[in-house]
Amino acid sequence: ICEYFTNVERQGPGSPEVTLKAFSFIEPLTDTARIADIGCGTGGQTMTLAQ
Repeated sequence: ICEYFTNVERQGPGSPEVTLKAFSFIEPLTDTARIADIGCGTGGQTMTLAQ
């Protein structure tokens, strides 16, 4: 996943497309899974992941 972000303009999730691509690198989450937003940035990724 680090290699993927090396080629991204912001070197981290930004657009919904980049966020979803990064999310695709991990195992699918269960219905009871939780995601913690640690408060770095605008929270745009949180909205994408919540959907």
